[in-house]
Amino acid sequence: MNVGPRRTAPRAVALVCIALLAVGDEPAWPRAQDAAAQDAQSDTPLLTPEQLDSLVSPIALYADPLIAQILAAATYPLDVVEANRWLQANASLTGTALTDAAQQQDWDASVQALIVFPSVVQMMDKNLKWTTDLGNAFLAQEQDVMDAVQRQRQSASDSGKLVSSPRENVQTSNEDGKRVIVIQPAQPEVIYVPVYNPATIWGPPVYNPWPVFWYPPRPPAAIIGGGIFSFWFSISVSRYFRTWGGWNSWGWGCGWGNRTVVINNNFYIRNNYRVPNNVFRNGVSRWAHNPRYRAGVPYSNRRVATRFGVPAGNRRPSPGARPRPGAGARPQTRPTRPQGGRDRSAFGNMQPGNRTRIETDRGYSSLGKRAPGRPAPSARPAPAARPAQTARPAPGGRPGGGARPEGGRKRQ
Repeated sequence: MNVGPRRTAPRAVALVCIALLAVGDEPAWPRAQDAAAQDAQSDTPLLTPEQLDSLVSPIALYADPLIAQILAAATYPLDVVEANRWLQANASLTGTALTDAAQQQDWDASVQALIVFPSVVQMMDKNLKWTTDLGNAFLAQEQDVMDAVQRQRQSASDSGKLVSSPRENVQTSNEDGKRVIVIQPAQPEVIYVPVYNPATIWGPPVYNPWPVFWYPPRPPAAIIGGGIFSFWFSISVSRYFRTWGGWNSWGWGCGWGNRTVVINNNFYIRNNYRVPNNVFRNGVSRWAHNPRYRAGVPYSNRRVATRFGVPAGNRRPSPGARPRPGAGARPQTRPTRPQGGRDRSAFGNMQPGNRTRIETDRGYSSLGKRAPGRPAPSARPAPAARPAQTARPAPGGRPGGGARPEGGRKRQ
C-alpha cells in the first residue's frame, strides 16, 4: 500500500506529471526556451470579466467551503495531479486512515484535505489546463475571481436556477453595499457536490478558450438532482476528521467582504494539518499562497512571480523549495490532439445528466496506460554483438594453470 511520503515516488511519475500540463490548445505553462522572452516582456494581460466568468462557471455553484478550498488547491497543480494518482493507488483507505495517510504526503494542506472529495480531485486532474489557469488567475486577480463567482451566482439566482434545497442553503446578504450570495451545506456533517452543465444555467459562454470540460461519471449512489443539476455526490466529511466542529469550523472559506479566501487556523491545529508558514494563530485569517508547494511550476504573471521570488517562466523552485523527483524541463514538443470540428468551449457537447469525457493524450504511462491514438514508441534496435576476443595467455601461464574462460572478457 502506497501511503509513504511522496518523496519516494518514482522519478518517472514526476516527469509524466509535468508533461501533463501540455494538454490544451495552448500550453498552460510556458516552454523552457520561452522563459527569457517572457522575462523581457511586461506582465501578461489580466483576464477580462467575461473570461473569468467562463473560468469559474464549473464550480461557481459549489458550497463556499469547497469552492474556497478548490481556489487555494488550484495554485498547486502538480500536487493535485499527484493526489489523484495517490488516491487511485490507495483506494482501500477510508475515514481517518485516509486523511492521516494524506497528511504524510508533501502537499499543501488544501490538497491534503481535498482527498476527501475524490470526484473533485479527479475533475481537477482531468481538466488540468483549466485547473492551472484557475490557479494562475486566482494568484494574479484574487478579488476579480471572487467577483466572477458572485456574478455567476447572481445571474443564476435572478433566473430562478439557484435556490435553497435540502442539499444547499442559498442566502443573499449585503457586504459593504454589495449584494452577496452565500452557499452553505444544508447539513452539518455532509456536503453535496453538484454536477451541472453551465450552458443550461448561463447559456453558451461569451468567451472561453478552455477545452471541452470533463465531468465525473454518475456513481450508483448519486442523488439525482432536479432542474439544472444532473446529480450530486454525497460525502460525509465529518467521518474523515478526528475533530469536527461543523462547516463554520472548516479550514477554508470565502471572505466576500474583502473578496478573498480565508482560512480557519483552528482547523489546521485541531486536525494536525501543517500550520501555514509555521505561525500559530487562532481564528480566521486571509489565505496566503506558499511557493514551497508550487514545485517549480512557472507563474504566468510576472508580477505574481516576482512577489514570490521566482522569475516568470523559471522552472527552478524558490530557495528552500522542496526538490521534486525527476523535476526536469517539459518536452519541447507536445502531443497533438485531433480537432474533428468539435465544439471546444468548456460546455460543448454537454447534455444535462450525461457524462462528457474527453480522452486526451495525458501521459498515463505512469499508470501503465496509453492514450488513444498514440503509437507505441519504436523499439530501439539491439546493439550488434561484438565478437569475443581471443584469450591471451598470461606470461608463464595463469595462476592455477587455467586459461581465461572463453567469452570472459574483462568488464569495463
